[in-house]
Amino acid sequence: AAEVGIGVLIDMHGAVGSQNGQSHSGISDHHVGLFESQQNMDMTVACLEFLMRNLGQVTNVVGIQILNEPVDSPQLKDFYNRAISAMRAVAEWAAVFPLYIHDAFNLEEYSNFVSARDDWVIQDHHSYFVFTPKDTSESASNHTQEVRTNIAN
Repeated sequence: AAEVGIGVLIDMHGAVGSQNGQSHSGISDHHVGLFESQQNMDMTVACLEFLMRNLGQVTNVVGIQILNEPVDSPQLKDFYNRAISAMRAVAEWAAVFPLYIHDAFNLEEYSNFVSARDDWVIQDHHSYFVFTPKDTSESASNHTQEVRTNIAN
């Protein structure tokens, strides 16, 4: 990727115990175990520190996303704060490295969380338009209008 000028965003798709209970987080039982166990959270933070230490200075790595599509657990913000602090402490250069957080499909809440920070944390939001009959029957232009009016504002 670096040879052809492509930036790479590293994404923690499967946290220890699963952050969302979905198959793309490495499990198939729909159980969200990340926030149930201090050990799971500790191990996940250790993995994130490892990623920062080993990939953070790779020239085409444009950031690390802490968790992909986590559930909006009452513990999520504390987990994010802990992970961010641990990742920033890896090295001096890590203080300005871009870190991404997914908004747990709670756009406004995590917009406020990110805007209250004074470091380089970027909010990631995923909008899906494929999972319901209404979604699949809508035209691309209608989906685009939805993004422009209801998500962008």
